[in-house]
Amino acid sequence: MKYKFLLSCLFGLFALSTALATAVQDPTFASYLEVTSKSSTFGSDNIKGEVRINGETYQAICDCSDEDLTDEQKAFGPLCDPSKFKFNQDRQGQGATFDEVRNLVGYPTELQYANVDKQYFSCLDGRIKEPMLGTPGGDAGEFILGLAMYKEVLGSERTITQSDVDIYFNEYLGYMTTTFFYMCTDDSALNHLQEEIEVEGLNLRRPRKQIQNDTLQALLEPDNEGDLHIKMLLRYPDMYGIDVELVKMFLRAFYKVLWDSTNPFSEKLILDVLIGEHTESAFLEVRSNQGCTAAKQAPLIRPNEPTQNGMSIFVNHLDAASIKRVEIAKFFTEYINKQKSGVSPEVFHSRMDHHALAFLEVTGSFLAKGLPFYTLNIL
Repeated sequence: MKYKFLLSCLFGLFALSTALATAVQDPTFASYLEVTSKSSTFGSDNIKGEVRINGETYQAICDCSDEDLTDEQKAFGPLCDPSKFKFNQDRQGQGATFDEVRNLVGYPTELQYANVDKQYFSCLDGRIKEPMLGTPGGDAGEFILGLAMYKEVLGSERTITQSDVDIYFNEYLGYMTTTFFYMCTDDSALNHLQEEIEVEGLNLRRPRKQIQNDTLQALLEPDNEGDLHIKMLLRYPDMYGIDVELVKMFLRAFYKVLWDSTNPFSEKLILDVLIGEHTESAFLEVRSNQGCTAAKQAPLIRPNEPTQNGMSIFVNHLDAASIKRVEIAKFFTEYINKQKSGVSPEVFHSRMDHHALAFLEVTGSFLAKGLPFYTLNIL
């Protein structure tokens, strides 16, 4: 069994070497493979590979251990084996090293897995200290993306109003399979907001009724938004090809529900006020194979590790977020539109994935400019 894992890892690293070698005009490259010992920082029975092309060094590691799976892991089925993953460095940059990010992720058997249908999505932010699933804007970013796609489906035949978005958001909070809906901000944006509305000690989760209108109006400005993705949507909507009014409508809908103690969905909303400055030193993309995606399982990753001198990274779960969009696509096409538009949930989902990649490219270019880029592939 161990030799099968070994052969698989060797093949993966050979494929990496071959792909990188053919990706440049000069095919000259150097590579090595090394089986690490049980005392290695990479864990037992791993294979580390390195490929150098035109002076650039690319690294990869396969975990080939054959430790017994837990009952929960066995339940995922033979096509999704959380005991194995492949870790690559895809882009050089100034920041965390390959070993540092690999150690932050931990061993495959130590990762906690979540059912994507039951787990909320956090924002891309290295100040989050608990294991999480990440996507630009968290749940809020995904719902905004769904709104943008729904407006595209409706075309010019119908305008989406604030009343519509209020209804959609409340209906979605009752429709979704997760217990909580997440959006983040930070203390810097909160301080700026307090100065603008001239209020000290603002409780953003439940401000006094006398100041709610002024607070809500100020929250639509980019400088008072602590989530970097939503801040970008507000400030540069043309770069995303999105109607900025949709973003503002969502923010109004979110805070209306959050501040309404009589609304039963208010308790479902998480407004995470993150503390401190951004110190992210790498960007990590988490990918899954088809088996794990079909099982709707994804590993929770901790972006911030106090034991490593507070090292923090951006973490994006590309495939897990796509699973989440299936629910949003069904909500807008079947539940809201009753399939009147003629656009199927599958087509709507495909459009969401396409636009999500474009959104990620814009936001990622600002968040992770100059940082090294890593990929964690769950096998």
